[in-house]
Amino acid sequence: MREKAKRKVPFAIKIVLIALVAVVMFGGGLFAKMQYEQGVMTPLNTGEVISGVYAINNGFVSFYLVKNGDQYLMIDAGNDIRQTEAALEQLKIPVDAIKAVLLTHSDGDHITTLSLFSDAQIYLPALEVQMIDGTTRRSPMGHNRLEQDYIALDDGEEVNLLGFDVRCISTPGHTPGSMCFLLDGRYPRKSILNKMT
Repeated sequence: MREKAKRKVPFAIKIVLIALVAVVMFGGGLFAKMQYEQGVMTPLNTGEVISGVYAINNGFVSFYLVKNGDQYLMIDAGNDIRQTEAALEQLKIPVDAIKAVLLTHSDGDHITTLSLFSDAQIYLPALEVQMIDGTTRRSPMGHNRLEQDYIALDDGEEVNLLGFDVRCISTPGHTPGSMCFLLDGRYPRKSILNKMT
């Protein structure tokens, strides 16, 4: 009687299969984490939050406009160009009235619509530059990208933008360079925070 020869899977193929399974599991875990985090976010509806301060709902995030005369200072830039254009139209705010953009950090959901605002000067936390120049990876897949020119702001720096005195406050955590901004020593007011919760 003739015995059937057992087929052996070559060692190299086993390693490749194990690596492929690990990559799929890791990617699935990252995707699940991202879905969970987006699911617990509660963006504000598009509209005036308090006099002269506007929220723009951009899917799972909000960003903000602060009015001074006929100009606007924008805080972050959202992640959906069509939703942003529709929101600005709803609020009757012309795109070219937005003259400055303060970015809290450089993740895609905070910078994607920047291309709409060619008349605006962009400001980025100095410690966030590492996220876009490749020094620090945002994820195993790569680093954040920012195609527009920007001015870097340091922790504690104070600048005047469109008549607002802006104090830069480093708040690392979400990214190493995350930053908050205090406008005229009064924003965010308690009334804004109450509407956000």
